Amino acid sequence: MCIIKASDIANFNFCQRVFWYSMNGYKPENHEFMVNGVVHHTRLTRKINFSRITRIIALGLAAIGILAFVLDILIS
Repeated sequence: MCIIKASDIANFNFCQRVFWYSMNGYKPENHEFMVNGVVHHTRLTRKINFSRITRIIALGLAAIGILAFVLDILIS
């Protein structure tokens, strides 16, 4: 029994011949280029996730700074 992945369904929807080739073990001529694309997108995803985390940290620190400022005014 063969397990069909979501990418196989995408290949089938794109082109039935591509699906058939992938199911029978054929690799595309630009396989190395495609692998490099996956590596590039993985690095890009890491950069995006890092920027999201740093933005959350920056907003948290800004909120703490504003809270400290307001508390300082109210206490004084």
